[in-house]
Amino acid sequence: MKKQILLFSILLSSGAVFGQVGINTTTPEGILHIDAAKNNNNTATTPITIADDVVVQSSTGNLGLGTKSPAVKLDIETGGTLATPVTGFKLADGNQINNYVLTSDNTGVGTWKPIALTLIPGTLGAGVDIPSAQTGIYYNTGTYIDLPPGKWMITCIMLMSKRNSITGTGSETTAPNESWWVRTTFGDANTPTSLSPTSPDIQGTSKLISGVLVPASYYALINSSIIVLNTSGATKRYYYYAGGISASTVNATSSLRDFGGTVYAEDVIYAQVVN
Repeated sequence: MKKQILLFSILLSSGAVFGQVGINTTTPEGILHIDAAKNNNNTATTPITIADDVVVQSSTGNLGLGTKSPAVKLDIETGGTLATPVTGFKLADGNQINNYVLTSDNTGVGTWKPIALTLIPGTLGAGVDIPSAQTGIYYNTGTYIDLPPGKWMITCIMLMSKRNSITGTGSETTAPNESWWVRTTFGDANTPTSLSPTSPDIQGTSKLISGVLVPASYYALINSSIIVLNTSGATKRYYYYAGGISASTVNATSSLRDFGGTVYAEDVIYAQVVN
């Protein structure tokens, strides 16, 4: 008889090992359920009564702190609201300083770091001369920028001039009745010219960065930004094109000289990550 009782106890113990375990609760709602305040037995849970619970979900292995239905590997719910928030996370690893943010490296390891602005500079090419006669054509400036996956705001500052960059002399101002409207954009293809180079990665309806060189002027600046979303999964190169001369260019003659390259110290392209 004692042997039978012992065998029955072993079977019960084995069943418990592979069942649900409740600590301070007789109604566990996961493979492991800890009710720290012991306030959930045979009662409907509320955000208040579940706030002290720890639940490991049996089907997914998700860990819930303050929730019996964790949706991700670590799901924390404190019962706080917008009006009365309750903090639910603390990491004291030695790097914690007021106003620092939690930042990960490329392996997902996180720590506290100061808020930083990530800027990626473009690489300036030789630049191009943009002739007034070739309307609608975009010219590859030789300038490009390499962007990792994600959403980026690319800013371009480019000087426009008809002035001879070698001699720096001559009557190279625009005429009193002459103006240039120049369009620039970024493309995926690395070709000398294109009628439509714009990359499909450029977001929104504004896909051009444009500017005007007004009458009787030596110089003018293009200074604006566009948004690019790289979904390729790898670093991608975007080539800078300029031209697109149209009817907005009035009485233009000769060419814009050395546009979009290393000749003018003002020229720069950079990108910063955006959400």
